Amino acid sequence: MRNMTGWSARALRGLARAEDALLIAARSAQRHVNWACVAAEAGYADQSHLCRELRRYTGLSPQQLWRCMPNDEALWVYRAWFGRAGKPNS
Repeated sequence: MRNMTGWSARALRGLARAEDALLIAARSAQRHVNWACVAAEAGYADQSHLCRELRRYTGLSPQQLWRCMPNDEALWVYRAWFGRAGKPNS
């Protein structure tokens, strides 16, 4: 795995779980995302575990990523993956 991607299998599993958490948040379509519920549904031990892992992969906390995604051009790939075009739900 590492030879093909440069990432360990463990790191790729962590990234996939972080992406799953963002998909869960995108499906919620609520005004405010309950990150504790998202963390539990995605299989994290707690909300802080989700926050640490997402920050490791993106450099942003879940809420920062969620808030910046619609308007920050550098985060275009997250908009494409999770369908967060336009203004955030506020």
